[in-house]
Amino acid sequence: MEKLCLAFDTNFEQANYIKKQLDSIRKRLVYIDELTWKHNKATGFENHIWQVSSSDFNGDYVTFGRQLEEEISSIEKREPKTESKRIGYIGVPPINGEIYEFIESLDARVVYNEVQRQFTMADSVDIEDIVEEYRRFTYPYNIRCRLEDIIDQVKKRKIDGIIHYTQAFCFRGIEDIILRNELDVPILTLEGDRPGAIDSRSKLRIESFIDMLT
Repeated sequence: MEKLCLAFDTNFEQANYIKKQLDSIRKRLVYIDELTWKHNKATGFENHIWQVSSSDFNGDYVTFGRQLEEEISSIEKREPKTESKRIGYIGVPPINGEIYEFIESLDARVVYNEVQRQFTMADSVDIEDIVEEYRRFTYPYNIRCRLEDIIDQVKKRKIDGIIHYTQAFCFRGIEDIILRNELDVPILTLEGDRPGAIDSRSKLRIESFIDMLT
């Protein structure tokens, strides 16, 4: 970390100053996540796009924070959603957001985006040590490091089924075996290799998967 500071001509004091500003935005991202799974007002795509964008705050955290507040104000005014199936999405963020809209057309909704949530540093916004904050970021580590968080979130959000998305030919596809052994909810594994609309085969598999959830 000290070498990284030197590379960017900064120091821990300056980094922590910016961290405190970012933490206030991260706390609001935690809230938009709660608007999805706890208050049932935000869509799966809204949950996805705001959380995944926190990886770089769209290059301007001040503007990002202002736009986030506007979005939260709009979402809060909605009536709670009433889909019968609650879906968790784990693995690589999708390269096409159409999947969320399609899932919601089937009386279901994604209420947990695993990796996207990690981008918000949701579990470490109250930690002052910036090194510890990044140490708790699970995505760079192996599946065992991620499983504890996944199992906890599946239980807390009362998830009925999991969609595990991997990129084609990615080593993370091997993790699917471990996930199926460790999670006690049904899992559908999807692979993607390029941007574009969801293909008919994947739509059929998603539809069949949601239909079989009880």
